[in-house]
Amino acid sequence: LAVGLNQPHSLILESGKLYWAESNTIRSMSTSGGQITTIAENVSAKTMVKDSTHIYISEAVDNLYGWHYISRVNIITGEIEVLTMGKAHSSYSGVYSIVVDDTNVYWLIGGNHYYPPMGQLRKCAKSY
Repeated sequence: LAVGLNQPHSLILESGKLYWAESNTIRSMSTSGGQITTIAENVSAKTMVKDSTHIYISEAVDNLYGWHYISRVNIITGEIEVLTMGKAHSSYSGVYSIVVDDTNVYWLIGGNHYYPPMGQLRKCAKSY
């Protein structure tokens, strides 16, 4: 379907469209191929999930100390809104997995016995 992608990851499939993160952008295309559309630029998505209007992402702000944003990207306008900022305790405990329901975003923060506290499950509202 597409070649020459620059470090693509976090593939999402919904209603005949594919969405993925690639080299500080979020892109999409039809499952039948064709033109690749850039939805947003200057976004460092580490993990992604989608609802009907937005893609929700975790972004590393500072890998050394584990700071991250949970943001949402409007799939039509590309507008990026930061929903919350947090600390993942250390560079060894990043954000893993992100899911949404009708009102909230949930994500896991890793952790290990070297950098307490251990992992956490966190949430924030989908909008503010």
